[in-house]
Amino acid sequence: MKKGELKRSIIVSTAEKLFFERGYEQTSLQDILDALNLSKGGFYHHFASKDALLAEICEQRTANRFERMKPFLMDARILPVEKVNLLLHYLNPIGSDSAAYSGVLLQVCYVDQDLFMRDRMLLSLTAGIAPYMDEAVSLGIASGDFFVRRPGEIGRIILDMAASAFDRACRMLAESPDNYDVLFAAADIMDATREAIETLLGAPYGSVSLYDTEAFARDWRAAAKAMTKEQII
Repeated sequence: MKKGELKRSIIVSTAEKLFFERGYEQTSLQDILDALNLSKGGFYHHFASKDALLAEICEQRTANRFERMKPFLMDARILPVEKVNLLLHYLNPIGSDSAAYSGVLLQVCYVDQDLFMRDRMLLSLTAGIAPYMDEAVSLGIASGDFFVRRPGEIGRIILDMAASAFDRACRMLAESPDNYDVLFAAADIMDATREAIETLLGAPYGSVSLYDTEAFARDWRAAAKAMTKEQII
């Protein structure tokens, strides 16, 4: 790793630790500079702003998640519908790596309503996996698991539908982090989306999944708790 790349990596890891410990809003640029013993000029050589630094953290975590998932997508023994489900689960920004990270995302994207950051996060989730969704759908059509009359853009349409469902669920959770009933409302949205995707694919009822039921409440409540803590600090 080159010297500049190493310095950039150190800035990212240090800022990420501070964001998770103190909260994004409660961590100033000066806090990051002090922790690194770095000048403003040294920081701006690598990042245009604190928001740009957070965007880098999101994109790195997204890329790392995908790298862990990629071997399963390349495994010919995995059924097409299982690959579709794996890709759909990947779109869930909550519970992806840690409650602290999910709490920061909820705070910045939905409480603070940073639409640029939200759109960038959703784009980073969908852009890289679109070809894999297209391939999974094509494999399902070839195997007879799916029946699609117009397969052209179906993969991207499915990703957009799922991303929109998770986006709505995140907004609901951020608005009412202490209301457990919100989890059931979010689950209803995703279940309706699941049925719509099954219809588009001509897949058997119940074969498509957007989330793991067992982990759903645990991850989302942990994210809400982390976000609430950040708001109180």
